[in-house]
Amino acid sequence: MHAHRHRLWRAIAPVVVVAVLGSIVIWNLADRGRAQEIEEADEVKVPPDELELYIRVYTALQDDHDLAIENAIQPYHISIENFRALEQRIQSDPRLVDRVREALLDHVRSRGIYARVVGTPTPTPTGERSGGTRSR
Repeated sequence: MHAHRHRLWRAIAPVVVVAVLGSIVIWNLADRGRAQEIEEADEVKVPPDELELYIRVYTALQDDHDLAIENAIQPYHISIENFRALEQRIQSDPRLVDRVREALLDHVRSRGIYARVVGTPTPTPTGERSGGTRSR
């Protein structure tokens, strides 16, 4: 019986070795593919200069509400199609959206507009209500 097992093992050993090695190779290739996908996802889809351009355009639009997007992008020599494609790339990355939002808020704050829009809380004297006299 022992000899029979030995012969059987010698017959199937190469198949088992090839199957194991093949599985390892396939698993490593799949793992590399996943790693590359993760690296590509982490890559900056928007170069800093393009992000700055986008912020400048929206800052101009924020400063002048009558300004059309076509006029806002004109100084930067970018087509509306390319600007919209840039906008989509930025909007697909929540971190970039936050950076744009913060830059626009910083701009508003630096211009003093923020305080006028949000309003400065003004405490009322104790016992008074805003808008008139006290009633019971």
